[in-house]
Amino acid sequence: MEKVTARGERGIGTGYGRFIAAVATSFYGDWFTTVALLVAVYQLSPGPVAPALFTLVRVASTPGGHLADRVNPGLLTALTSAVQATATLALVAAVTAGSLPLIYVLVAVSSFLGALARPAHMPIITALVPAERRPRANAQYGSTFSLSLAVAPALAGAVVALTGPRLLLLLDAASFLVAAGLLISLPLRRPRTQTAPPSPRRGSAAHTVLAQPFLRLVAAGGFAGGLCATAAQAVLVVGAADRFGGASHVGFLYGAVGAGAAAGTLLSARLQPASITRATIAVWALVEVGALAVVAITPSVALAVVALAANGAAAGLYQTWATTEVQRRVAPERLGSVAAFNLSALYLGWLLGAGMGIALGGRLRWDHLLLVACAVAVATLVVAAGAGRGARASRI
Repeated sequence: MEKVTARGERGIGTGYGRFIAAVATSFYGDWFTTVALLVAVYQLSPGPVAPALFTLVRVASTPGGHLADRVNPGLLTALTSAVQATATLALVAAVTAGSLPLIYVLVAVSSFLGALARPAHMPIITALVPAERRPRANAQYGSTFSLSLAVAPALAGAVVALTGPRLLLLLDAASFLVAAGLLISLPLRRPRTQTAPPSPRRGSAAHTVLAQPFLRLVAAGGFAGGLCATAAQAVLVVGAADRFGGASHVGFLYGAVGAGAAAGTLLSARLQPASITRATIAVWALVEVGALAVVAITPSVALAVVALAANGAAAGLYQTWATTEVQRRVAPERLGSVAAFNLSALYLGWLLGAGMGIALGGRLRWDHLLLVACAVAVATLVVAAGAGRGARASRI
């Protein structure tokens, strides 16, 4: 086995290993709480609060990026994890008391804290891992999330069926405390500049991203992928019942996306091209969107499963490559803000896709709605890819 050190001279580094352990623990805990609360709220009485909570969670990412640029990102994520542990313990009491309003408030608080912390992950990776190791590090980070998506909900479903939601909430609270301890111990350091000197220009994260053709296309890819993903989530169960053998087959469809995403992220370091350009991002983002269009037009469940696996794999590949290139192009003191803007673009796509599902779900056939979402996504990518041709890449 390859020996590792805190600075990552060989392998990736023990510091990065602790970070991945913290992230994995947190990801699994998040899914435990998600399943537990879905069951608890259903048992109490579902209410029309999800859209409001969704908006709150998404807006929270922007201040998180600014914080990550100004304070120690390890300390930021450790503190938010510790407070989330307290909020999750309070959720146990809220579920026991059967108080829906308190459950919703605590979920909003915990989600807000999580959104504050997530933009700090990119600066942490950049600080812990040398540039030549980052493709592998980013692949491990992405695959950690993909594997948690494939495994954690199934585990949580089995536990909640046997014990109810409280044990899952307690496990999540413990996961936050473990993550906080790991994150506070990270040996963060300022990475060395590898390419061009920093640009003297400054401005908001929005200006930074929108002024740079590559960064703009990465953000557009996140928006397009998020839009199509939530539109697909709104209609896949209908498509399964209508064309793919029954509503119960929707699990196979979701599983194909997760399996493809895990494969894509795991293979991204091996398959990474020598140069990550706008064309690279545009082609794979179009594959991600186009695969969902195939689902809308195919009559075959087997082809639908293959297309959904391709959707997940394309996203896993190009998003990991894009992360590596963003880390190379963006100065460390701006990574948090840029990451937050890209997350906001993804969240905006999620929100628009969900809105399309609600507004058009009763008016269009499921396959037509999915095709409309794909068309909007493709148009977004074409506009973002076509703007700013000939602009020279520089470190910002």
